[in-house]
Amino acid sequence: MNAVMGSMAEGERATEWIKEFTKATPLQLDQVTEAFAMLKNFGLDPMDGTMQAIVDVNSKLGGSQERLRRISLALGQAWGKEKLQGKEIRQLVEAGVPVWNTLATVTGKNVTELRPGYFINKSRFRPIT
Repeated sequence: MNAVMGSMAEGERATEWIKEFTKATPLQLDQVTEAFAMLKNFGLDPMDGTMQAIVDVNSKLGGSQERLRRISLALGQAWGKEKLQGKEIRQLVEAGVPVWNTLATVTGKNVTELRPGYFINKSRFRPIT
């Protein structure tokens, strides 16, 4: 965790945060650590509510480790590219995330107006809740 966070002190802080966060979830420590590191490596801050939002969505969808990994990967990829594109939308839909309804709410457009390939800029991108 030290390498992911950039220093020993930040690595220890993240490790403590992960331990505390895990206590309030049905997940195992290694599962939370993996998702945390993935999000952090994509440039997201798992401690700012992002990890909680992803875990909440994952729990609503059955709570599997594989789904958590898929959601984290798709959101991380979108964040890294600074836009949400068809590929990531498809990954989220395949993981069971109601992304089209969320996009409709965020953009003010109805689902039929949204098309694969529709881009959401990073400035408007928020974790799915």
